[in-house]
Amino acid sequence: MIRNKENIKVLVVGRVAWTASQCTQNSIFNGFNPKNLAYICIETQDPDFSHCANHFQISEIALIKRLFKWNTLTGHKRIPGANSSEEKSLEKKEASTGGWIRRHRSSLFLYIREMLWRLNGWKTKELDQFIDDFAPDVLFFLSDPLPLINRLHLYILRKTNLPAAIFLMDDIWSYESGRTGLRYLLRREVEKLVPACKAHFAISPKMKEECDSLFNTDCILLTKGIERFAEPLQLLHSPITLVYTGNLIYGRLYSLAAIASTIEKINGAGKNTVMLNIYTQTELNEKERELLDKPGVCQLHPPVPYSELEKIYNESDILLFVESLQDKYKNIARLSFSTKLTDYLACGRCIFAVGAENIAPIEYLRNADVAVTCSSIKDIENKLQSLLESPERITTLARRSLEYGKIHHNTELMQERLSSTIIRIANNIDDGNTSLS
Repeated sequence: MIRNKENIKVLVVGRVAWTASQCTQNSIFNGFNPKNLAYICIETQDPDFSHCANHFQISEIALIKRLFKWNTLTGHKRIPGANSSEEKSLEKKEASTGGWIRRHRSSLFLYIREMLWRLNGWKTKELDQFIDDFAPDVLFFLSDPLPLINRLHLYILRKTNLPAAIFLMDDIWSYESGRTGLRYLLRREVEKLVPACKAHFAISPKMKEECDSLFNTDCILLTKGIERFAEPLQLLHSPITLVYTGNLIYGRLYSLAAIASTIEKINGAGKNTVMLNIYTQTELNEKERELLDKPGVCQLHPPVPYSELEKIYNESDILLFVESLQDKYKNIARLSFSTKLTDYLACGRCIFAVGAENIAPIEYLRNADVAVTCSSIKDIENKLQSLLESPERITTLARRSLEYGKIHHNTELMQERLSSTIIRIANNIDDGNTSLS
């Protein structure tokens, strides 16, 4: 039977739960029949059944319990409307543990986690039954920098012997993003997984360039698509408003502190011409808070739901994209492309970006000429002051970024790239050129 978008069954495998906030997945798979989508992950959360009707979740808390009670159920299919007390308890424990890990970034924990997965408590009859019952036509892997996720991908690939596509979203092979024993293990898994896939998607041009060179692939560029575009900025607010939304880990705090310090100098004695608003879920100690919480200069806000971000963006003049300038962290986003960037391109606002000059998002914005990009503290001071002294440049960049988003990141383009490729490999069609970029 010839597979098409209406009848093809796709099994997606990733790390985090597919919830309503998983914007990239919801965007690129929109238009597929939810009943024909299944998702396997290693996080216990109430899933989004409106976009994907079949969910199997492996619990890492249950993997630990299995060490002491061998018959502990480590994974199960989620049923709509049947969020049991046990599932709610697991969700709460995993959220608490995940928060601790993000705050402390313990290398020891990562090694322990890897050893836990090497005991294979996740290879269960329940997992196999879920895959068999769904009977997919094609596999779609979300790449991940954890070796354990790549082994899960390989296990499912070998079990099903189905054609697979992989979406490369992070640097999962080079030592530039970290040189550890886990990185060595990751490279071993990736070297098996990537060549075994029939199609390859890359989230940034830099990712495509490196992957094509290393694995002799022809990656297709894929990002979250933009469904709705705002009106471009016409008149600036008073004070001129800068906004950052997101976490402050991996040194982003200090990049934002440099921006706040520059605004403080610009505002001068008693003036209030520029204001920075930061919305973040990151917990800060008193010393860290003092770097940012400056009356009349910078205000910290609690995080807001994704549904409210558009309103916040529309009430701003300049949107901040921030990565670390510290040597320790500056390469973490080396090949990635944040979903935040597509949201920014949809808003018709000026983009001010900070990050090492050779990382993918900074290269992308600079080459597209749709943002002010900074790669040093001096850059931040000079370029921000220059930008704020030129209201016309702020509105010009706002219009330019909006037009670029319409051409290169619209939803129809991204969905067509995904669906046509998945249908091609499911039907075993080789067109000789898989690159649609």
